[in-house]
Amino acid sequence: MDKGVIFCVASGRNYGELKRIFGSFEDKIYFIANDGALIVHKEKTVYVAPIGNAKLKQFDDEKSFVAHGKYISFVKSDEERFIRKIKEQYEGHMVRIESTDEIDEPIYKITLYKKTDKNFDLEKVYYDNSICEYVEEGINKGNAVSELLKILKMNERDLTVIGS
Repeated sequence: MDKGVIFCVASGRNYGELKRIFGSFEDKIYFIANDGALIVHKEKTVYVAPIGNAKLKQFDDEKSFVAHGKYISFVKSDEERFIRKIKEQYEGHMVRIESTDEIDEPIYKITLYKKTDKNFDLEKVYYDNSICEYVEEGINKGNAVSELLKILKMNERDLTVIGS
């Protein structure tokens, strides 16, 4: 940092989680959250690629999902054990919903809690035997790094990115 190199954390995690993990450095680093859909620095949002409302509606028929906003995650599920697990994971920064119509802020990523071959009109960025994660089409951490370099009018040798 003393030599003018800017540090950035790039992760699939939401901004609230990253802020809790890296809180002591939050005024010194850039956060690329939600697999590249959100970039934040010093609490200021510098880039967003939210999922459109019509695309969010695709998930209303699903049993359990989490829609990730900047600070709050919106959870749909009838399973109390699942709700408790998500509330613990996000340290209480969650709101229980019945429909995406209840969401009143931008959503950057959806985590569907089941393996599915169903095609949603979004980019699948992660999947395993129990979850699938989606962002707006064309969004990823690499593209977010490129966007950050444009915003900062810098080249890649002046930016150090740590990812997960």
